[in-house]
Amino acid sequence: MPLADIAYDTGINASSHTISRILNKHGYHRRVAWRHPYLTKATKKHRHEWALEMKSFTVDNWHDICWSDESYIHIDDTTGRIYVTRRVGEELNDDCMGPRFKQSSIRVMVWGCVMWGWKGPLIILEYPGGKGGGMTAARYKEQVLEGAVEHFWKERKSVREKVKFQQDGAPSHSAKATQAWLNQHSIPCFPHPPNSPDLSPIEPVWHELKKRLRKRNHRPTTVDELQTAIQEEWANLEIKDIDKYIRTMPQRVAAVLIAHGGHTRY
Repeated sequence: MPLADIAYDTGINASSHTISRILNKHGYHRRVAWRHPYLTKATKKHRHEWALEMKSFTVDNWHDICWSDESYIHIDDTTGRIYVTRRVGEELNDDCMGPRFKQSSIRVMVWGCVMWGWKGPLIILEYPGGKGGGMTAARYKEQVLEGAVEHFWKERKSVREKVKFQQDGAPSHSAKATQAWLNQHSIPCFPHPPNSPDLSPIEPVWHELKKRLRKRNHRPTTVDELQTAIQEEWANLEIKDIDKYIRTMPQRVAAVLIAHGGHTRY
C-alpha cells in the first residue's frame, strides 16, 4: 500500500514523508518484496517432512543426485517491482512477498540437468504453444527422456553407481507415461516437494545463466539469437558455478526445518 493511502485510510492528516518517518522510527521500511511460489499449509507440511527425511543425508549422498529442470528465458522482462513496508526479518512472511509474473515477446523454454562435478546438456524445447500445445508427456519423452536423460544415465551410472534422477512435479513429469518410461529404463527418481525451487540447486544455476545473458555486449533481439546465446553461455558455465550450489543442500534442508516447511532465503 502506498504511504499516502495509509494516511488516507487511517484518517491521519500527514504527508507521505511524515508517515515514512514515523514508520522508520518503529522499524518499518519500504523494501522490494521477495518473490516466491505460494505455499499452502499442505505444501509446507510436505516440505517439512521431506527435510526431516533428508536431514541425515551426507555430502556424498547429495553428490549422487542429478538435478533437472525447465526454465523460461525471457528478453525484455518488464515486470515492475512491488514494494512493501516491513520490519527487518519479515521479508519471508507471506504478507511481505509478491507473486511472480513473467511477460516477454521473445522467450524460449530450456531443459537442463546438473550433478556434482558435471554439467549435462541444455535442450531448447520445441512445442507449438496454445491450447494443447504445451509440454506434454509425449513431448517430454521425445525431446528429453529418449535423448538427454537416457544418454546421461548410462554415462553417470558408470561413474556413480547410486545416481538418482530429480525432476519436479510438473504434469509432464508425473504422467503415467513418463513414470512408465523411467521404470522401464530402471532410473530411480529422487523425491522433490511441490513448489520448492529453493530445494533444487539447479535453480540458482539458471540465475547464473541469465546473468551472463544480460551482460553480453550484444543482447539477443530475436528467438534465434537468444537460442544461440543460451547455448554459448551454458557452455561457458564452469563446474565450480554448479558445485557451489549443490554444496549448499545441507543448509537448504536445515533452513526448511527451521521454517517448519515455510519459505527460506534460498
